[in-house]
Amino acid sequence: ITANDKLLHLVAFMVESWLFVKLFASRNIRVYWGRSEYDLDSGQRLSQTCIEIDKYKVAFVVCSLGAAIGSEFLQSILSSGKRTFDAKDILSNILGSTIGIGLAYWRERS
Repeated sequence: ITANDKLLHLVAFMVESWLFVKLFASRNIRVYWGRSEYDLDSGQRLSQTCIEIDKYKVAFVVCSLGAAIGSEFLQSILSSGKRTFDAKDILSNILGSTIGIGLAYWRERS
């Protein structure tokens, strides 16, 4: 059961991460923050702070680090202690997530 459990973790996070990358049509994600300034006559935005972040980097942080590690902590809390933290699950999650992101990158390159 342990080997199958790790395989399920790997496959689930591989699919989840691949789908996360596919959510974004373009390679870069624009992130705006701060106050916008508008021309009241035309209604057009004049300026706002914006950065562009590579979607694969975002996917790695969100899926491979955030979800893969965070889910192990959350499962103990949400299951009222019935499920426990397992470092091997985290490794399977990170590996699956990284493979999913890599597959999305490879598929979009070709």
